[in-house]
Amino acid sequence: MAIEPPNLAYYRAVEGAWAAPLEFVVTDWRAFWAGPMGLIDRLSLLAMLCTSRLFGAFLIETSVDATTATARDQVIHTTRVTKWGMTLLRSTETLSLSPNGRDLSMRIELRVWPTRWRVRAAPPAPATVDATAHHATYRFPWFGTEMRQRAERSADGSTVTLTQETDFLRGVQVLRRR
Repeated sequence: MAIEPPNLAYYRAVEGAWAAPLEFVVTDWRAFWAGPMGLIDRLSLLAMLCTSRLFGAFLIETSVDATTATARDQVIHTTRVTKWGMTLLRSTETLSLSPNGRDLSMRIELRVWPTRWRVRAAPPAPATVDATAHHATYRFPWFGTEMRQRAERSADGSTVTLTQETDFLRGVQVLRRR
């Protein structure tokens, strides 16, 4: 039996549907206002932060499909953020696994309220899975800045903890299997 490379082993271990409350905290308001974000993106993010603070967390739902990984060295990851049943963000990430067994490239197509008809396609972003296949790190464009994300799957496979940070924002989500 062949041993799977860490990047494939990681995504096979987290294959399926996941969900968690989604909350962010602004860590630097000066950086938030100074950032290169567009007006609609800034207002959307402010609305999300205020709504979350007043009415509770949003819901983040993700899915990982690694069934095509063996044939095409690709994993499909989806993300959906909702509040009161309304979709505010939807993205599809195509993860192309590198033959070196650790790296991957992520292509993101994103739709965000209130301009959900507009697809935002980001240039390929780098990501890495550690040798143990328990941690993945990502860097990708997010509302005019760079999002740094670290995902850590639990030993028993029941949770994935996401730590997400920009120059002005931080969030920690504990995703659970659905």
